[in-house]
Amino acid sequence: MNSDQNSKQKAESQPIIYRIRKYLFAEHDYRVDVVSNQLERKAKKAKEWELVNLCDVELELYDFGLKGFKDALRALFGSKTIPKYDPFEVYFQSLPAWNNSLPDYIEELASYVKTEDSLWWKAMFKKWLVRCVGQAVGAIAFNKQCLTLVGKQNDGKTTFLDFLIPFALKNYVKKGFDFGSKEGKFSLVQNFMVNLDELASFDKKELNNEFKTVLSEGIVKYRPLFQNVETAFQRRASFVASTNQYEFLTDETGNVRWLPFIVKEIQHDNGGSNGYRAQVDINKVWSQAYALLNDPSYKPDMTNEEIKTLELSNRKFLRTTTEMEIISKYFEPAEKGDQGADFYTAADIEQSLRTKVSLKLYRNQIGKALQIMGFPQVSNYNTQKKYTEKGYYVHQK
Repeated sequence: MNSDQNSKQKAESQPIIYRIRKYLFAEHDYRVDVVSNQLERKAKKAKEWELVNLCDVELELYDFGLKGFKDALRALFGSKTIPKYDPFEVYFQSLPAWNNSLPDYIEELASYVKTEDSLWWKAMFKKWLVRCVGQAVGAIAFNKQCLTLVGKQNDGKTTFLDFLIPFALKNYVKKGFDFGSKEGKFSLVQNFMVNLDELASFDKKELNNEFKTVLSEGIVKYRPLFQNVETAFQRRASFVASTNQYEFLTDETGNVRWLPFIVKEIQHDNGGSNGYRAQVDINKVWSQAYALLNDPSYKPDMTNEEIKTLELSNRKFLRTTTEMEIISKYFEPAEKGDQGADFYTAADIEQSLRTKVSLKLYRNQIGKALQIMGFPQVSNYNTQKKYTEKGYYVHQK
């Protein structure tokens, strides 16, 4: 028996997993992307990684002459032998360090977007970007707000939001969102950013309870690649959106999950040399956000006062309801002691409006409308009924 036959017999007598490893790792390196949940490989001397289909790997092994290897192959790729790769951590850790002696790149980028309140925009944009980084690297539970740009059509809102995605993370962005589906939930852990894009394409139910639930979602369970058991994964994605409808909010009970800004102008110079794309390095923007995340003195979460400001600011984005239109036609808010002011409960207002309009009205919707419209609710003792009632001081028009 010659040496070639001996070598072949010796190789065939070795465990199948040894032969698989020897063949696969002879010319390639492998890794699992823990964000996309996909297998990647590259040639030993190459720099670029590429997605690899498991069926292609199996075909190569069949061509090599191996059989009965599927269980062993799955065990190999699911083991610690295959390195785990986190593209978000790699990206942010690879950025040049930012410190206070360097320019404020975030404010520089924010200055290209003209809004109704530039100070509020710049402060909240910076905090949101820092929370976005914290969400991506697992430093915070979840980024609670959806950054939303409101303005006329074709003013560059979507292009600006797309610009926020660095080239290294272009494959970790999702346009649109499938509420209520498993795929929608998976996208929370497999993307850096989810762009709802045009909000008009979603119905009221989706933008109310379902989206509020999604934005509060911190953990998603799914089965990792080559594993048999579901595992809890932290959400990675932050949300952005744009709309040309100024009245897009529909939840009268509260909309603090939305962080909307009315955009007057975006200085993009149609992609020219004076626009933000030519003047701002988005990697430096994210470098600053990453540095601020790791700065104990910087607090990216909104303060209680900022949340109150957001609640008040978001009222102008609420869709006007029938109750709001009718109330504004016949009543205006007043204070106790004002000349001509009357105390009305929501039931009193409902009864009064029924004599004026033939539309069907609901008392709870009237109460919500009064609060949204800024009618202060107070308590007043009813001497006839001998108990305290909650209501509103109003002027009738």
